[in-house]
Amino acid sequence: MNGKKPAEEDRYQLILSRLAHIEHKVDSIDETNAFALRADAKRHFEEVKKIFKSSSRRAQIYLAANGSRGVQEIAEHLKMKGPKRESRTQDSKSRGTAGDH
Repeated sequence: MNGKKPAEEDRYQLILSRLAHIEHKVDSIDETNAFALRADAKRHFEEVKKIFKSSSRRAQIYLAANGSRGVQEIAEHLKMKGPKRESRTQDSKSRGTAGDH
């Protein structure tokens, strides 16, 4: 046997059951959000165009931020060089579209 007492096994099983339930709810929320986004795709796309205008680089910086990367990490990830690197990432940070770590 694995050496665990029955009460301890029950506790672990309860934890695993709760985790499975939470994962199911998160998946359901993700599916609901995806459906809602598709339903209003045109409106959301217009908002995205307002935010990024015609700058694909701003969009790349936003996506590279990934919620946790700082300015330096974004610049390195996108292989940005020279003075443009700092100004573009700082511009995105000031707009609230890039991390500030």
